[in-house]
Amino acid sequence: MAVLTVQGSGVEDNWISPEAPTTNNGTSTSLFVGEESGSVSTERGLLQFDISSIPAGSTISSAILTLTVI
Repeated sequence: MAVLTVQGSGVEDNWISPEAPTTNNGTSTSLFVGEESGSVSTERGLLQFDISSIPAGSTISSAILTLTVI
């Protein structure tokens, strides 16, 4: 069984808001997810992983995603 760890340069993040659906927040230093207090807006976090090293046709039997809130 092979193990692939993706971190650092293999990960991109962005977030979208219904108030500005065409705004690219990819250069933001924050990733917003959920509702703001007193707001009807719900932000959605987007994550992209470079998994190009996984051969086509591979079977992924498990995956673990760890996020740290600071």
